[in-house]
Amino acid sequence: IFNGFADSPEFARLCEEMNLPEPPLRIVLDPGHDDICARNHPDLGFNEQDLNLKIALACRDELMTYEGVQVFLTREDGSCPDNGIGSDDVTGRTAYAASVQGDVFISLHNNASGLGYPSSANGACAFVSVHSGYAEESKALAQSILDELTSSVDLRNLGVMTRTDLSKGRYPDGNVKDFYYLISSSVERGFPGIIIEHAFMDNPHDNALLKNDEQLKAMG
Repeated sequence: IFNGFADSPEFARLCEEMNLPEPPLRIVLDPGHDDICARNHPDLGFNEQDLNLKIALACRDELMTYEGVQVFLTREDGSCPDNGIGSDDVTGRTAYAASVQGDVFISLHNNASGLGYPSSANGACAFVSVHSGYAEESKALAQSILDELTSSVDLRNLGVMTRTDLSKGRYPDGNVKDFYYLISSSVERGFPGIIIEHAFMDNPHDNALLKNDEQLKAMG
């Protein structure tokens, strides 16, 4: 009977009137890649999956100091959340988010220009959905994350971006589906998905930050 009611404005109003606490915000953090879906960069001095996990663990620890928040991680070690088959199926991560009734899914990554070291590309950016049900709030949250990130760490703020793929078809609202399956499968499961790219691994300035555990903690 009460399925969905806890997420409604009526429930929030009732909680306020009765001086009851609202349900906690359920945040799912996804440290991108893993030991199966690996992004190993010995030439750059690290593996992306390890950087992503360190950032995610620091983010979890910070979020857990606040009231009204529950934090879930898709992985806490090198294990693969994607049904054990890595990059062939990234939807295991959003399936986990759905299983814990997540309110928002945030996947943590690090970028690369693809042009090799040293690259001039640098800075932090975020990708959000174009779906009309999530676009506005996702953009606001992603911009807030980027503003906080780039004020805490010496990173350039590249802003919030979208990327679509017509070959995937359209959402029921008519918008072309998001390119990244982490975002489109979040939408299809009923919650917003955001990807944060913290820094460019192949840029000398950003690379130095990523080799510093205190800077990774600050990013988180």
